[in-house]
Amino acid sequence: MRGYLLIHGFAGTPADLEAVAGLIKEYGGAVACPLLPGHGGDRDLMRKAGWKDWVAASEQSLLELSSRCSKVTVIGFSMGAIIGALLGVKYSLDRLVLMSPPVLYTNPPELVKGASEAFRGRMGDNPEATEYLKEYFRRLFRAPVRSLNELHRLIKTAQPAFDRLQVPTLIMQGERDDLAHPKGAKMLYKRIPAKEKKLVMLPNSRHLICNDCERDVLLQEVHQFLNLS
Repeated sequence: MRGYLLIHGFAGTPADLEAVAGLIKEYGGAVACPLLPGHGGDRDLMRKAGWKDWVAASEQSLLELSSRCSKVTVIGFSMGAIIGALLGVKYSLDRLVLMSPPVLYTNPPELVKGASEAFRGRMGDNPEATEYLKEYFRRLFRAPVRSLNELHRLIKTAQPAFDRLQVPTLIMQGERDDLAHPKGAKMLYKRIPAKEKKLVMLPNSRHLICNDCERDVLLQEVHQFLNLS
């Protein structure tokens, strides 16, 4: 059996990757998508967790999955993509999928400002925004400064890993991403030394790429890259 570890983003939940998880389960894959420490909406719990806790929880899930699966693929969204890259250089993965990777990290105040502008922009585009979108930004705005600093440290710490990735890698990025600059995905594609790699830019998608207007295209690309059958 093949295993798939899905890692959600900062201030997110497994719902970030629900569509991808559903696709994989259709083809009989074993899916693990843990809620990372401090996530889920409790601000006090989030303040107590750091980037090392997020990586450790992901690593534990990977090891559990590896114990019962012959091959394991890691799929990470946003912060989860950064964690996925770290796991990709430490373990022998079958494949790696990085979605909306925040490679060009910014300081916490700029991140909050960008999120605020993104939220207002989305509300302007769609007055009847989905509950998922509103809940995501609610959690992001409530994130403690300490947690934002931990995200910054994680991205900075992971930079050397990008230059060592040998696992077949698919990078997916929305051209209209409000939080992770699209240029970062293009830079990442050039940096990683993997012989098999692919960059897919979705022209109309923003940061929440798995739940945006080109989700069907995203799922088709994932299906093809993972050789699901």
